[in-house]
Amino acid sequence: MKHIICLLTFILSLTNLSLEGQSFKRDYQSHLDQHQDQEIPIPYELLKRQTNLDNILGVIDRTLSNEAINIRAVGYESLDVLHEVFKRTQDHKQVLALQMKALEDRSTQIQLRAIVLLSELEPAYFSASQKTLLISHLTNTADTQSELLRLIGQLGDTSAITAIRPYTQKGISPKLRWQAYLAMARLGDEQAIATLLSKVQNLEVDTDVTYDLVPGLVYTHQKSIYNFLIAAINSNETNCLPADPDQTQPINCAYRILEYIVPEITDFPFGIQASGDLDVEDYSLALQTAREWFAANPDYQIALGE
Repeated sequence: MKHIICLLTFILSLTNLSLEGQSFKRDYQSHLDQHQDQEIPIPYELLKRQTNLDNILGVIDRTLSNEAINIRAVGYESLDVLHEVFKRTQDHKQVLALQMKALEDRSTQIQLRAIVLLSELEPAYFSASQKTLLISHLTNTADTQSELLRLIGQLGDTSAITAIRPYTQKGISPKLRWQAYLAMARLGDEQAIATLLSKVQNLEVDTDVTYDLVPGLVYTHQKSIYNFLIAAINSNETNCLPADPDQTQPINCAYRILEYIVPEITDFPFGIQASGDLDVEDYSLALQTAREWFAANPDYQIALGE
């Protein structure tokens, strides 16, 4: 009798999963049909109600080959949402496998958006073959090369340095060469790190440098480059324009640099708000605290991750 009960329970669970899958297919298709000729909003609530990944991946996968770009686009956006819903490493890898299809999409817009979303994932989710595939796509289209270089650098596969190095040569656009150096530096290439430092060490840190160059320097996760930024944090020069358009008095660039670097430092005394602002009540006091903390912690650690 016990075996019969177990069997019935198993059959019932399969039936429930099948019904859930059918329900998702119907509701997802209905959502797409409602917005056929326009930008399709991401069905967050529908996706977040799901409890079985296998029930829904096939449905979303079919949208990725649709002729309509808006349907393919919402399919890839839906996959990104699933990373918030399903938390197991294997789940992330299953979703990632479908996201990689975007590299072959005929829309550059979809390719670029997909690469940005892939950059938000943990490097551990990527297989060796997927990393190799990303590297191979560097030669496919110039429109995605900069974003691909950034992603490849984040994934930590040092074998990629050989494939990236040609993009630092003369004849390559300055923007792409810079991104190639950043990616190689992220991967620990000493020549790239030295090149970046040689190009920024004699620059006056002002608004343009802070907004255009500092985010990339922070991306490298290299101690010698961070030390350059910490020296700028310790400077009392007021070369940056304030973010508030009603204020005209220049401010210390250290405040903006802190907003970029704080999330990357382990055990820093304060963090960042969702808005990107420092999570402090007094910016002047925060700057003093940061300077004292870096002085007392020369062996600070750069956080792993993105």
